[in-house]
Amino acid sequence: MRQAGPSEALLSIRNLDIEIGYGADKHYPVQDVDLTVPSRQVSGLVGESGSGKSLTALAVVGMLPQSARQISGTIEFADIDICHAEESHLQRIRGRQIALLFQNPRASLHPLKKVGSQIAYLAMRHQHLSRASAWNHAIDLMAAAGISEPKARAGDYPHQFSGGMAQRAALAMALACSPELLIADEPTSGLDTTLREQIVELLATQVRDRKMTVLLITHDIGLIKHHTDTVTVLYAGRIMEAGATRHVLSSPRNPYTRELMRADQQVDGTRMYAIPGNVPPVLPRWTGCPFSSRCDLATDVCREVLPPLRLIAGREVACHHAE
Repeated sequence: MRQAGPSEALLSIRNLDIEIGYGADKHYPVQDVDLTVPSRQVSGLVGESGSGKSLTALAVVGMLPQSARQISGTIEFADIDICHAEESHLQRIRGRQIALLFQNPRASLHPLKKVGSQIAYLAMRHQHLSRASAWNHAIDLMAAAGISEPKARAGDYPHQFSGGMAQRAALAMALACSPELLIADEPTSGLDTTLREQIVELLATQVRDRKMTVLLITHDIGLIKHHTDTVTVLYAGRIMEAGATRHVLSSPRNPYTRELMRADQQVDGTRMYAIPGNVPPVLPRWTGCPFSSRCDLATDVCREVLPPLRLIAGREVACHHAE
C-alpha cells in the first residue's frame, strides 16, 4: 500500500485534547496529540484498544460521541479549519472529501436499504449524478471492490452479505465520491486471515490507482510495517513515538513501540506474545509516563514526570530514556 508522492500535509492535527464525562467522572482519552498526514501517502495510527485512535479519527470529521468534547487543539484539512466549520460545511466534506471505512462495515450500511442504492445516493448527493448514472457508478464500484455479479448484488440488502463482502461494499461506498482522504479504522478487524489479506490488497490497489491519502488506524503492527509510509504510536491518549515507518520500526526508541512489535511475533510457534498488564483508564491528566506501570525500564522520573516529545534519531519520541 506504500506509495510515493508530495509530502505537503493534507491533514494537520495540533495539541488535540478530548474530554469525556462530567464533574468528578471526567477522563481524557486523547491528550495533546499532534498528527500530520502527508498528501498522497499512507499514514498509520497504531496502538492497543483504548489508546484514543478512533476518537482522534472521529474528531477529524466532527463526529465525536455526545459525551465527548474537544477542549483544545486545531484540526486543519486542506486549509479548512475543521474545529470552527459549520455543521452544514462538515456534511459537505464527509463522504465527498473525507471518507471513513469503519471497523464494523455494517455500521456504514443501512439495514433496510439496498446496497447499490446506498452507494448511488452518495454519488447523486455529492457528485450530482443522475439516478441512472449513479446506479451504474455504484455497480462499477462494487465490481472494483471485488464483489462478484455486482449488478445482481447491488439489489441485495446488507444482511445478505457475508462479513467480507460487507466490508467490500463499505469500501465501495467510501470510494463513491473519490475522496481526498480515506480514514480506515481497523478495516480488517474480525476477518479471517484469507479475507484480511484480500481486503488489504484491495485497499492497496484502490489507494494506488486513485492516488488517495490514507490514515490507517489499527492495533496490528504488521499492517503498519508493510503498508504505511509514516506511523504515529499512541498509548493511553498520548503519542509515544512518530516518524517514518522504516525508521520507527527498524530501531524503535520507545519501550511501548518495542512491545507492540514483540506482540506481532509468536512465542512458541502457536501463541502470540502479549504485553503484560492493560491500558490504564485515563481518569486524570498524566503527570508521569502513561506506560511506566508496564515498562521494565521505568525509573522514578518516569513515574513522576511526563516525558515530552523529543526529536531523536530522525523521529519524535516521548521517553526519558530514549537515548
